[in-house]
Amino acid sequence: MEDLEHLPWDGELEKYSDNPVLSPDPSLYWEHGAAYNATAIQKDGKVYLFYRGEDRTPEEDPEQREYVSRIGLAVSDDGIHFQRTSDEPIIDADTGPYAAMKCRGVEDPRVVEVEGQYLMTYTGYDGEHVRMFLATSDDLEHWTEHGPILDGMKAGAIVPQKVDGQYVMYCGDTNLWLARSDDGINWNRDPDPVMKPRPAHFDNVLVESGPAPLVTDDGILLVYNSCDDTGRYNAGAALFSLEDPRHLVQRTEGPILSPTEDYERDHKHAHLTDVVFIEGMVERDGQYIFYYGAGDEHVAVATARSRKE
Repeated sequence: MEDLEHLPWDGELEKYSDNPVLSPDPSLYWEHGAAYNATAIQKDGKVYLFYRGEDRTPEEDPEQREYVSRIGLAVSDDGIHFQRTSDEPIIDADTGPYAAMKCRGVEDPRVVEVEGQYLMTYTGYDGEHVRMFLATSDDLEHWTEHGPILDGMKAGAIVPQKVDGQYVMYCGDTNLWLARSDDGINWNRDPDPVMKPRPAHFDNVLVESGPAPLVTDDGILLVYNSCDDTGRYNAGAALFSLEDPRHLVQRTEGPILSPTEDYERDHKHAHLTDVVFIEGMVERDGQYIFYYGAGDEHVAVATARSRKE
């Protein structure tokens, strides 16, 4: 899929032959149901993978199923083979001053480094309403939770450098919005969306931010997730202007990644099936590695060769 000019990778994304790279651990109370929707970042040559772990009761009807989500951490020397760092979540739904607001837990993290500080956005879901939460860290292992930063909003992909002296974030799960912050903690969302679903396209029902964007010579490149009117989740890419982050320059006509494999398409206890959902992306060893939720149950990997090579 090469209809967006100046993509920093060459050719189509190739799914790893031994996917998935992380699956739920049945021995862990908080992720025996699912381990998916992971974000990723590099530090000291290692890839840190923050993933959504979920317990689930086995009811057949998804509307009756009980679950709580938490965020776990796994680390890899090569970006493919991961080891969990603990049997406990790194961000829990049961502790902290905002636990009562997160009765369904904490979901779908995105992580970024800006000027030496790590920022993680994630969703707090109380069973009816969503709020975007923020945590910060100096070492990727110890996190300070700052509580909810935007009501009714999720999927916060923060640009890895300031724009005109401000932090900038693309967020949203129907339309895409732009939010700004002077300090990285207190955020305000612009009143009008910057990108919407398109009729007769792979993203005609919703668009949702993916991993932290890339800043390239051509602008801000955002990988995003989407859904079509069949309920199928695909990923696309969009280019925004660095001079005016609200300005959408171009977006892919077709998806860059779609569900094709059994581990992406059919899971008895999943919330959704037929899903690829990218939340992590790193560049290493001459390639881009994309980490995506597969079928709302596993973490899988796709790769593409960097154009720099």
